[in-house]
Amino acid sequence: MDGERHTPYHDSALQRIDLGHALRRSGTIDGASCGLRCAAMTNLTVDLVQAQAGRMCRSRHVYGAVLAVHHAPENARCVAAAGDLRPESRFFAASVTKLVITIVVMRMVERGQLALDDPMARYLPADLIAGLHVMRGVDRTGQITIRHLISSQTGLRDSFSLKGPDGRSHMAALMAGEDSAWPLERTLEAVRGLPARFAPGAPGKVNYSDTNYQLLGRILETVSGKDLPRLLANEVFAPLGLRDTYI
Repeated sequence: MDGERHTPYHDSALQRIDLGHALRRSGTIDGASCGLRCAAMTNLTVDLVQAQAGRMCRSRHVYGAVLAVHHAPENARCVAAAGDLRPESRFFAASVTKLVITIVVMRMVERGQLALDDPMARYLPADLIAGLHVMRGVDRTGQITIRHLISSQTGLRDSFSLKGPDGRSHMAALMAGEDSAWPLERTLEAVRGLPARFAPGAPGKVNYSDTNYQLLGRILETVSGKDLPRLLANEVFAPLGLRDTYI
């Protein structure tokens, strides 16, 4: 899992748009006839989709875009690309990995392999997670559950945004083109010793943290007996026909 563990997986991801809105702006159809109907798709031109992809790349930090419009009832599809991407280009899927991990977690819940309210300590070695969640001198690591991890309610720090010895966060280094591996052990070393933001499951408290999903990834490996590349390929990528998606 390395948008999270930073060995990314890839796919020619598609960005959705409001088809009716795009068609109205282009003048291809009028407001009364907008909607995902066959007539609208008939009028939808490659030029329109290409123009929309081009507009997406005018944003300051967007260098490439792949845009697809798909009308399922008629199986009508139009794909365009702009900037430094092409429809077949591969790129970092980043935190989309969290959605994939969530799918596998919930499938395991359905099969009875784990439960959302199981403590993470049931599946991870004590020496790996010892002292991970400490706040005001109290260690609450043992209170963290699968549910807390999946819903960002652990209170654990996000290693991705922490500053290193050079004063820069991993995010800043990555944006500068300096990528590096972040296995779970390195992440936990960076987080351990820092005060947690709140107690696990505190009402109304949420903190987006890659740390949570790295821990989930290791739990999935423990429960399944498979490494993440094989597990995600079997559970998600192969069944969905995602031939160019991998970690």
